[in-house]
Amino acid sequence: MPLAVELLVRFNGPEGRSHSHRIDVLTQVLYTFLQVDPIGYRRELEEGFAFLDGEVPRGPGTARYVLDYRRAEYLSETERREEAFELLYRSLARTERGRIR
Repeated sequence: MPLAVELLVRFNGPEGRSHSHRIDVLTQVLYTFLQVDPIGYRRELEEGFAFLDGEVPRGPGTARYVLDYRRAEYLSETERREEAFELLYRSLARTERGRIR
């Protein structure tokens, strides 16, 4: 957890905002919080997922797939399985649309 918090601070600072792997790192930080205590860090996770949802492009892409999967894990861990299923279904549909192009 200490490293995750340090990364969160660094990648939200002036230098970190322009880093090419910023979204990936912040997604991994959320995953750390999720693995430690999804209920205890509920507020942080909700805010983090909402923020990254606005930062990650909506179309097909690795960052979107990983973010959706991590969020679905969070929803499942907090017993919101129907929401998790709906999110994963939308992600699968996005994948299929990406293949058609």
